[in-house]
Amino acid sequence: MNTKKVFICILISLTLLFVSCGNTDNKDPNEEAIQTGEDIIKCIKSQNANEIKDMFCSYVLSYKKNIEKEIESAFAFIDGEIVSYDEPFPMTVGSQKAKSYGARIDNVKTDKGTTYTISFHGEFRNENDKSVEGVRYIKIINETKKAHSSDKIEYMAEIGLYEFSKEKMDEIF
Repeated sequence: MNTKKVFICILISLTLLFVSCGNTDNKDPNEEAIQTGEDIIKCIKSQNANEIKDMFCSYVLSYKKNIEKEIESAFAFIDGEIVSYDEPFPMTVGSQKAKSYGARIDNVKTDKGTTYTISFHGEFRNENDKSVEGVRYIKIINETKKAHSSDKIEYMAEIGLYEFSKEKMDEIF
């Protein structure tokens, strides 16, 4: 009788062990994209450069030695205080091993009447290279200026790396 109980306990323990060895990452990439978008807006509103910097993946931070200047330039690019914005629209693509994520925030309006679109892209998960997990790129578009100019320098601010080098892409995917 005791051996039967021990056997059942072992069987239950093994079952729980094998079930828990599956995907233990309970985070939803869409929810994480929305939260990161909200966090970016919050950091821009409070001019918190350190918190934005901490969102970037370690690869970008090691590659972009002037990221603090890019962040400060992006803060200066925004005319006035943000007073309203649409909920971040998440975008995710990829597999269980490598999933990209991002969000676009439309109708970011300031107290001076300027409208922006703010978006970010990054790697939510990458089992081949953890150094690329996190935000890779933030783009701020002044929609008010864009309507009157074809020069990206006038209507767009960028932080981070728009894309990885071909060598890095081959390495991580």
